[in-house]
Amino acid sequence: MKYLLTVILLLSFNSSQAAYVDGNSLLSKCEGGNESYCIGYLAGINDGYLAAFNWGDIKEKSFCVPDGATQGQLQRVAINGLKANPQNLHLVASSLVMNIFVAAFPCE
Repeated sequence: MKYLLTVILLLSFNSSQAAYVDGNSLLSKCEGGNESYCIGYLAGINDGYLAAFNWGDIKEKSFCVPDGATQGQLQRVAINGLKANPQNLHLVASSLVMNIFVAAFPCE
């Protein structure tokens, strides 16, 4: 878990890397008709996180998307979270989405 959070924080502050997707770009795609890109991006974050947990790279889950949650729900949660903090949209989108999912889907 510490490793994952360290990587996320490092990616968030690496402004010299031009190839990453930032929050502005993701929000634009999620709202601007590129729904399949948006849903794929969000599903990739969730799936990658679950794979890291299942492989033992993460010892304790930080978020738990409920069984039965749809891709559309993940998209709406992400859009709402991105819009709620416009001051952060220049940061790496994966970090922003992880933080949004942590707040929206706490593990019980």
